[in-house]
Amino acid sequence: MRSQRWGTFSVVDHKDAAAMAPEVLLYDKLVLPYPSSDEERQRWDAAGRDTSLLDRRLSELGPLAVKALWDSDRNKKFDVWMEELERVDQDLAQMTKEAKEKMAYAMTRRILAQDTALPQAGTRIVRVAAYQSEADLRSHFILESNPRAREAETLGYLLAHRIAVPANLDPGKALAKAIEMATKNDDFLEHRAQLYDWQDSIVSQNIPPKQAAGEMDQMIRKYNESVTNAVKDVYFKFACTLSVAALGILGSGFNPVAVGGALVALVSFARFDRTPVPKAGLNAPAAMFHDAEACFQRFRWA
Repeated sequence: MRSQRWGTFSVVDHKDAAAMAPEVLLYDKLVLPYPSSDEERQRWDAAGRDTSLLDRRLSELGPLAVKALWDSDRNKKFDVWMEELERVDQDLAQMTKEAKEKMAYAMTRRILAQDTALPQAGTRIVRVAAYQSEADLRSHFILESNPRAREAETLGYLLAHRIAVPANLDPGKALAKAIEMATKNDDFLEHRAQLYDWQDSIVSQNIPPKQAAGEMDQMIRKYNESVTNAVKDVYFKFACTLSVAALGILGSGFNPVAVGGALVALVSFARFDRTPVPKAGLNAPAAMFHDAEACFQRFRWA
């Protein structure tokens, strides 16, 4: 059965239209937290979260958006997990205010990614914590490009692919183009589904890295061609998917393999097991982020 990837976001991710455009192309649905009461709405606005913009963003996204009410149960879970994180992470006390905020936003994404109360839509839903940069991801996970340095930690696959994103000096117009692609372009949607199905098979079937990267690169070319043919004016980023690796993979001589716009590498999550967040299944991504080519090059040559 073909699955869907739903990206889960924090309470501020809706504010950056330029960062949202790639997300629309990466996920079947975008799960956005929403205040559950007028009192909560006022609290969000006082914290600068701009709920009016959130309403407008949900309207723009239409069927691509899933509204997740941030209610007392989710608030309690957030408080418990943050308290547990403070207990086990001695570095948290030394963090700056900005770093702590990033950690809190990351926790919100993880809570929604693990929340079984979200609708299932009659198909297999894979909910993924959606980070808008590698820096955001590092507020929750410590990525190690040399897995042998941290053999006791959780190992993961890093699957990177080059993505075409609508380019426009007006971020709002670029987001609108991405929304049109994700709602009306069947060719693009089919190529994205094929790409993600293949990524899942890389993890579950232990496909040799060179073969995996080569075949993934061919799918990426079709994926990007469907965007450039429809939009014309694009720029490129790298989207990175992190999935838990199979046991014993470290001893198989696994080296990073890059072919064209695809990368298959092995990494470790230095903080994955220390956070009070359940592990993802072998076939389910633990997280995704998009970033500049520098990330691709760093893991490629690690």
